[in-house]
Amino acid sequence: MEPDAAACNLLHLPKPENLPAAHFNTFVLLCCWHLWKRRNGIVFRQESLNLPHFLQNCKLDARAWSCRLPRQDM
Repeated sequence: MEPDAAACNLLHLPKPENLPAAHFNTFVLLCCWHLWKRRNGIVFRQESLNLPHFLQNCKLDARAWSCRLPRQDM
């Protein structure tokens, strides 16, 4: 594993331009949650999920949870 890919470096990921800085850490945690769910699906339920589908799931959840943000951050 590359040193930059370690879990301890998650807080140092570069923020995409289109994501509010105030909510970037929440988005990273959302992606980690989806990685965890994907891993469990593969290990315990023999699911297969490709990367585009995984990213789409992250995006859909982020949109769904965006209603919890302050109105000015939506």
